[in-house]
Amino acid sequence: MGCQVLLVESDLQTSTAITKVLGEAGHAVTALTSFEAATDSALKSRPDLLIAGVRLGRFNGLHLAARLRADHPALPIIILGHEGDVVLAAEAIQLRARFVPKTTPPTRLLSFVDDLLAGRAPRDLVSTRRWQRRPASIPVKTPQGMAWAVDVGYGGMRVQTTKPVDLDSPADVDLPTLGINVHGLFRWSKPAADQKSWWSGFELDTDSIDTRRWRRIVDSLPPH
Repeated sequence: MGCQVLLVESDLQTSTAITKVLGEAGHAVTALTSFEAATDSALKSRPDLLIAGVRLGRFNGLHLAARLRADHPALPIIILGHEGDVVLAAEAIQLRARFVPKTTPPTRLLSFVDDLLAGRAPRDLVSTRRWQRRPASIPVKTPQGMAWAVDVGYGGMRVQTTKPVDLDSPADVDLPTLGINVHGLFRWSKPAADQKSWWSGFELDTDSIDTRRWRRIVDSLPPH
């Protein structure tokens, strides 16, 4: 069953391509180009999903996300931006939105949209997988036991565990040396080269921690 999608993108080529793919999938798309028009439309129609580009005249997609989040706290939001824009991606996560590179093919974006509308977290987290990571050696306590965070980023961390983790299940992870506890989901897991441990990707639930504090922790680590 199709849903109401509010697409706000000033690039008409991008807007047309996304509208076509979503429309063919049965979604009703309202395509607009400005912050003001999108705000008025959202107040009247209460969309099921917002997709917003970065450049919207005097404003940007983050301004729109913040404006609509106040009235629609559960609204799924996708922010389209340049692939390497780590700052934009971090700010999107603070608004509980998903950052997706603008170069993502519309057909791939469709599967991402369908997961969000169905209440599922997309398996391919384009919002975090290209972020710069910083190496670390931080002991962590997972539901499966003690482990090590071997690198961290604004969106989460890569953890080396001695046992496989439960994927897509809520998990609490303690970082005792930092005195913090975070909540999130393990998104992927694969055996390490030694075949005795596992690499696992943990996505941070940004509501579970002061994101500014987490970013300070990440920024304090030396880059690769």
